[in-house]
Amino acid sequence: MKLLRSTTKASALAITAALGFSCQQQPDPDPVQARPALPKLEMRPMLEELRAIAATLTAPEEKVQRELREYADIALGLVESDGRTASMVERTLLAHEDAWFVLEPALTHEDANVRQRAAWLCGQSGQA
Repeated sequence: MKLLRSTTKASALAITAALGFSCQQQPDPDPVQARPALPKLEMRPMLEELRAIAATLTAPEEKVQRELREYADIALGLVESDGRTASMVERTLLAHEDAWFVLEPALTHEDANVRQRAAWLCGQSGQA
């Protein structure tokens, strides 16, 4: 038992000494890394450009609009559905060329969760 205690004490002393010596070493100063200068930020008005792009978009047919609204209701969580159906509808909506038609108005929905989901879907679709 005495042998075990002396071994434990010796081990603890060795570990403490090693930690003490490692803490006394000064860290190497970080070399200053030369980074290239960032280009000057050039702001330009884009509102007119965006309005021109929006004017080129035409609303889809009524039948397609109805289908997209049904997809959006499920994908945005306005209508409950099982996970597989929701996943399939989300993929279908994101692949549709007119997904912007239902996703953009959803960005102004009264429910913050719907707006957040709509923003995420807009980013995933790359259309809006």
